[in-house]
Amino acid sequence: MRSFRVLIVMLLFGVPAAHAGGGTHRYSVSISGSLTTSSKLFLNPNARDELIRGSFSPINSVFSFGADARRDLPALGLRIGLGAEYISRTIISAVPNSPNTIPIEDGYSAVPVELTGYFSIPVGGESFDFYMGGGGGIYFGERTYRYAGVDAVTLDRSIMPGIHVLTGLEYLVDGRFSMRTELKFRNVQLETVQKFPVFSTVYEGTTVPLPQDDFTSRIQIDGMHISLGLVYRIP
Repeated sequence: MRSFRVLIVMLLFGVPAAHAGGGTHRYSVSISGSLTTSSKLFLNPNARDELIRGSFSPINSVFSFGADARRDLPALGLRIGLGAEYISRTIISAVPNSPNTIPIEDGYSAVPVELTGYFSIPVGGESFDFYMGGGGGIYFGERTYRYAGVDAVTLDRSIMPGIHVLTGLEYLVDGRFSMRTELKFRNVQLETVQKFPVFSTVYEGTTVPLPQDDFTSRIQIDGMHISLGLVYRIP
């Protein structure tokens, strides 16, 4: 049954045994920079009121960097890879507090660790490798929140599983190096519980009280993920 499923996948995708520029290069490592088009920060994810629970602050145009390692499996006509990425974005704003304003830094950081299977599509000739893929991962992350110069302390954070799908194109520069671009879709959701460590702080000569209740936030990274990277192939 397992061999039958592999055969069906190969027939559906028309996967060749060798990838463009692959030759005897069965392994590859890469570094890349990425842009995630949109994400959301839910400030009251456990509220009873549906309107309050569903309200969020948009955090868009999130840049990140990452690395991965992949191995070709010619006998199966596929490639497997393991990658990790660091995503971080902070929005700076302020609220009025006579006689001045109080600065706020709000955002998140996340680390996806993903295992992916890739299937090559036989188009583009020897210099191009067009492929599709999908897989699963574990996502680590937390909200980062600073009010009047005081950082909220993280009491608890989630480690969530998830799935993703992607399509990509690799262009062979020479025998060892390639350029790679990918378009990925995933839906990452993370929760963080935080609390301010002090009752108040002094900002520009004004005493600013800080709430003492624990507060829960939810991060949702669901935008289109676009990356560009450099690949080094290893025999």
